[in-house]
Amino acid sequence: MESNTSSHAPFYCPLPDHPSGSGVPRRRPLKGLAGILVSVIFFLSLVAVIINQSRELWPKKEAAEPNSTSEIQNAAVSKVVPRGVAEGVSAKSNPTFWSEGSYNWTNAMLSWQRTAYHFQPERNWMNGRYN
Repeated sequence: MESNTSSHAPFYCPLPDHPSGSGVPRRRPLKGLAGILVSVIFFLSLVAVIINQSRELWPKKEAAEPNSTSEIQNAAVSKVVPRGVAEGVSAKSNPTFWSEGSYNWTNAMLSWQRTAYHFQPERNWMNGRYN
């Protein structure tokens, strides 16, 4: 069999001896940079939210001690107690998350609410206590 001579064309294109770049600078990957930037902003905002919430939950320390008994009594009276506890019902919320601006519903406001069932006896467990 004959050896490969110049009369036979090779089955592949020979590689050039020099780089074939056109001299255009390569673009930086903007998607990667944008992803990193968004991740950093998200992480910093998450840290800020955690710090902000933890400050609200911790009681604020006052520099001056109350110097009269009336100030101590006012502080004890201002504590919010859910209305159901006085009636023998357990509290339905976590006292850690109570806010001063919560709305205190009364029985008169809620008296229109009834069950959806057509038969509604007066001494129903949903209407109050059995006393």
